[in-house]
Amino acid sequence: MNRNFWTFIAVCAAGAFALVLLATWQSTPRIGEEPADPMLLRVHEVPPAQADDIRAALAASLSMGEGQPPLGRVSDAGQGRLLVLAPESIQEDVTTSLAKLGAGRANPAIEPVVLDVWSIDALPGEGTDDPSLAPVADALAAARPALGPVRFVRSGAVSVAARTDGSLVRAETPQGFAVDAELRGAEGGVTARLSMRNPQFLTTVDLRFDGFVVLSQFAAQEGRTRVLVARARPADARG
Repeated sequence: MNRNFWTFIAVCAAGAFALVLLATWQSTPRIGEEPADPMLLRVHEVPPAQADDIRAALAASLSMGEGQPPLGRVSDAGQGRLLVLAPESIQEDVTTSLAKLGAGRANPAIEPVVLDVWSIDALPGEGTDDPSLAPVADALAAARPALGPVRFVRSGAVSVAARTDGSLVRAETPQGFAVDAELRGAEGGVTARLSMRNPQFLTTVDLRFDGFVVLSQFAAQEGRTRVLVARARPADARG
């Protein structure tokens, strides 16, 4: 799911927290005042991909406006954990509200996948493509009309196993083609943030589990065109 979706969820979450918890929080002393019930620090588990937006929604709901002490505080402890400091009654309502929003469920998308990224050179003129490029033939066929008469040769390729929880993974060939990747689960595939070296390239792209995607094509040395393609596949699928 893309960033816009989770931004929408965050806005809805802020409204939901405000409506569900308003009656309780109006009569709750704020930080710095004598509490009606004890202040507690609790860890709330949320899907890592949503943690940023949920933290912002919680913080907005705990705020009482400019110049006013908040009802509680929230911070991101990493790996899908939010630390909430608030009175006990608020903690219970936070737990309930997270469950109603579906944020308290385990993230089903954190599964191992394999990311394949290829760097390919399109050489001007007729000729036979590099036989090792057979797995990406469909993606290259889609790119060929815009390039005119060319033949394709592989300049680099990496494959790396990763979890779809935003963890950073790296892969590099002996020739210096390198990829840093952060993957998050999405419907039918992953959303990948990719940073490459040799060539330098940065992108965020949705990769479905159904084939390669052309990421970019640009002029390289000696009249070549560099084509970057990528795919994600379940870790138990054959390459």
